[in-house]
Amino acid sequence: MAESPADGAPAAPATELSARPRTLRLARVQGAALGLAGAAAGQVRREGLLVVLGDDDGFAGQGEASPLPGYSHDSIEECARQLAAIDLDGLPGPEGRPAEEWVESALGAARLTAPAARFALETALLDWLGQRRGLGVAVLLGGPGAAQRRVPISALVADVAAARAAQARGIRAFKLKISPATFEDDLRLASALRAAFGDEVSLRFDANGRLDPTAAMAQLQRLAALAPEFVEEPVAGDALMRMHASPVPLAADESLSVPGTWPALADVCRVVVLKPTLLGGLCACLRLARDATRRGLGFTVTHTFDGPVALAAAAELAVALPARPLACGLDRHAGLAVWPAVRIPQLHDAHVSSAGRPGLGLGELSLRT
Repeated sequence: MAESPADGAPAAPATELSARPRTLRLARVQGAALGLAGAAAGQVRREGLLVVLGDDDGFAGQGEASPLPGYSHDSIEECARQLAAIDLDGLPGPEGRPAEEWVESALGAARLTAPAARFALETALLDWLGQRRGLGVAVLLGGPGAAQRRVPISALVADVAAARAAQARGIRAFKLKISPATFEDDLRLASALRAAFGDEVSLRFDANGRLDPTAAMAQLQRLAALAPEFVEEPVAGDALMRMHASPVPLAADESLSVPGTWPALADVCRVVVLKPTLLGGLCACLRLARDATRRGLGFTVTHTFDGPVALAAAAELAVALPARPLACGLDRHAGLAVWPAVRIPQLHDAHVSSAGRPGLGLGELSLRT
């Protein structure tokens, strides 16, 4: 609803009143991906689905469905089935409507239930609409001010050398993965980082729900001495809901995708982690961010080791949010290796911004359909 033309932006083509996507193509990409971490740790392959919507005037919007096996609630096969079954003639046309309002109505008409499929269709629609209106996706969703915003990014680090390399790029937020099996080593690394960089950097931790609930409070108390910015999902399921007495700020990540957990999580967590692939798209994340803002919570945007289209869309979301997010986990990652090389104009050494071009600003990805 925040859409507003940027100064000097081209006016919407006169044909937009009757324009609409007429074709939908799907292309699957898969291959080896080494160095995946966190929820993807141990996986050596990654795959995704490119969605391309085209119209009669040659405009084409791209979206991506790349659910993460073992983490996402949907699968790539389910996404492919649902996307292939869309009746484009049954979707409403934009007809000058605000972008968010139109996309929400189109998603409702498409009746997609797989979160990654919803994200893919929504992104393709926004990319297409942005190209027709001469506006970036962030401007469509966040208004003209989004075109000038910069949001810092964080870096996932596994040793001091990686942290120094990230700092040299200008990054000041480091994320560390922790687990019960390696907790003592994780704590030593975190202590070494705090000793090396002092208060010049923020440290955040992510357990992916793996800590033992019976030991988690004691472990969080030990992390508290390092003044963490927050700890994501220290424990899984209902155990997280019982951590009101946590000695460190907590962040809700994968728990947000479980029906019925929000807004109860807001009573325990001080930060929400927005992952469009997991939560069902950009508009779903915007709604959650608006509610989090009203509750005085912080938020950050990150990925699920998906491809360049999803990463570009997540970056556009980061600068379109209703308040400035914390440093976002939108650095380049190992999952991009299975996709054709493409410049992602939103990504910079230490921050993300809008592409400064219509839609997502990506070149067309050449994939076999």
